[in-house]
Amino acid sequence: MKDIWNLQPETRIVVEANQYGQPIGKEASKLAEFLGTIARTGSICPLDTKQLKHLSKYVLENILRIVHEKFDLQGKVKDFDILSHVGKLRKEFKSTLKTRYYKEMVQEGRSIEEIYENNPSSVHDDRWKWLVERCGTPQVVVCTFIRLIVSFFLLPLTV
Repeated sequence: MKDIWNLQPETRIVVEANQYGQPIGKEASKLAEFLGTIARTGSICPLDTKQLKHLSKYVLENILRIVHEKFDLQGKVKDFDILSHVGKLRKEFKSTLKTRYYKEMVQEGRSIEEIYENNPSSVHDDRWKWLVERCGTPQVVVCTFIRLIVSFFLLPLTV
């Protein structure tokens, strides 16, 4: 991944796309991996908003600028699709943080102060505090419970 971040300013990786605008070929996997690093980098894609669409226009334009500096998408891959994929990866990253760090510490019976102090090294203190506060809200607990109930009723029944 360092080779992509360290590309010369004039050099871009050419990504082919199919007729639906979906990236294909080995460069497509490089693009997907690069988008993942963007989604996990708090200085580029902050975690302290609920959804990607709530980020400022400046942040979204900056994400697209970085992608277009490193990749030649030949006008076939839409900016909307890039941002949608970054949003999906960002959501997965936040879920991983919640599962791996927050839930484990809560199950161990740690205090909220200990949870604040033991933030992952890749997440800024302020953003970690925002995530922890958000994870413990009644709204999130209720939504998680509702998702669990809905998934139970949507499971196929076997006899």
